Amino acid sequence: MTTAPGVRRLLAALSALLLGLLAAAGPGAARTVLDGRVDPSIPWAITELTWDMHDTDLRTRWSAQESPAGDWADSYDVAVIVGGTARPVETLRVPYWSGRFGDVPSGTSITWSVRASGGGVDGEWASFTTRTGGHAPGDVLDLQVESDPEADALEVSWTAPAEQVADYWVTLDDGAHGSARTFNTSSARVRVPMTQGRTPVELRVRAGNAYGWSYGSSLSTFYEDVPAAPSEVNARPRAGGFALKWQMVRWADHADRWEVLVDGQVVPSEARHGGVGRNMLADIEGLATGQEYEVGVRAVNEHGPGIVSSVVARTYALPDQVAAPRVKPGVKGGGLSVRVSWTPPLDWGGGEECCYRITGHGPADRAGVPALVERWSDAPATRFDFPVGRAGKWRFQVEAKTGAGFSPISDPSRRVRAR
Repeated sequence: MTTAPGVRRLLAALSALLLGLLAAAGPGAARTVLDGRVDPSIPWAITELTWDMHDTDLRTRWSAQESPAGDWADSYDVAVIVGGTARPVETLRVPYWSGRFGDVPSGTSITWSVRASGGGVDGEWASFTTRTGGHAPGDVLDLQVESDPEADALEVSWTAPAEQVADYWVTLDDGAHGSARTFNTSSARVRVPMTQGRTPVELRVRAGNAYGWSYGSSLSTFYEDVPAAPSEVNARPRAGGFALKWQMVRWADHADRWEVLVDGQVVPSEARHGGVGRNMLADIEGLATGQEYEVGVRAVNEHGPGIVSSVVARTYALPDQVAAPRVKPGVKGGGLSVRVSWTPPLDWGGGEECCYRITGHGPADRAGVPALVERWSDAPATRFDFPVGRAGKWRFQVEAKTGAGFSPISDPSRRVRAR
């Protein structure tokens, strides 16, 4: 089959035009996007573009940055230039591509480019240049890490694969920088600065050469240093102290013990598990009321004290004692009850008004045991129809409660017969 001269000239013109467009857009020279942290103003930027050439077979994978609105790309345009000749552009719906170049001599240059599109907007081209007749390296072997707490660094090392390697691409995610950090090195070792105490780390190392990148060797490990900072520290005011609550990091084995600090000084306090998830609790006592304190907590392990998490909180005084409540028989037909009323405390002690605890003392049963019934009423209510469930005379006491605790219990009321 032959091609008419006019058609050959048209194809040559289209190839030249495509080459010119790719060169103007950037991918005319080999450019590999390895770092996921890209300029958010670039629409549909291609990230983590990798490829693997094996003799005449080429496989590529990539990711595309989502739009500022959180949308994903609709499609991908793939342009391939083989030995200086552009092939027709392909449009794909998936972020991977494979092709075979068995129709060209070994060593033929391949320039491969991709761009993402969405919402009628085309992103920038990203590309690489490789050649037929070789293959990408295999995965690295014996991936290892060693912590250096004194230098705040993590040493990552590995054994090179059998194939020739030009450089390595190391991805490290410790959850502390908003996205994974990437490092390129030509040696089988990289030193990574660490600043977050004992930290969980996800590692991946790829080997690369002119024919592409290995799939990658992965490792989940820890940077072994002083413990990481606890989270969600909450100091709930108490009279002369605080009820302290916090969450340990997800990996609970990082702490040998816990230390509680007040204004930067360690104070006696016994930490205990809160019974749910990662919650921890401790009580702080012996402080002056009505004052602000910086309250903190840190974990300690074999490397020393960890990072402190702290909050500023104020202790409160207890509410004043409530006067003896007033009582009268309950409403008719409502069952055995007593109407109890009282006056709020003159001073709530600075804490948030919560509620009242009302205690009823009733007649003894046949065994001689007096009745004792508790009920609660939310502040600011000052009256409560108290169901007693037993005939006879009753008397009552009231306590006011805030986050700091209970007021002294009131004197008992006069006795009244339930109705």
